[in-house]
Amino acid sequence: MRSYERLRADFICVLHPLSYLIKKTNFKALKDFSKAYRLLDSIIISSKEFCKDSKGYFPIIIALYQRDDRGMNYSFISNFSFKTIEGKTFKLNDFDFIAQYIDKYPNKKRVMESKKVAMFYTLRDINALSRSKNFYAKRK
Repeated sequence: MRSYERLRADFICVLHPLSYLIKKTNFKALKDFSKAYRLLDSIIISSKEFCKDSKGYFPIIIALYQRDDRGMNYSFISNFSFKTIEGKTFKLNDFDFIAQYIDKYPNKKRVMESKKVAMFYTLRDINALSRSKNFYAKRK
């Protein structure tokens, strides 16, 4: 995505994984692109449209961006009304994400000095579980 910024086009229409925008870490990696472009319109489809034989599908966004000095930050994306090919809409701010309550990995900043051992449980998303060879019983 960042290479599109170098084109300095007034408008850009591109297909890319939705995770580029909705995962905070991925969004931060957009750097100059997110500073120079603003999402105008979009529609979300399934990767199944391109890879029907794949074992796992993921959301793809067909996105129209306009060059704009305001750019976009994660708050803008969180409040953006995404449209799906089924005619539905959603905003990230309409959801409550578990990551706000549970650390994915042990966090040294949250462990009290008086505690010698910190206990935590790993929490995996359903995509990670479905990739695991021992999660599903083998079908006969």
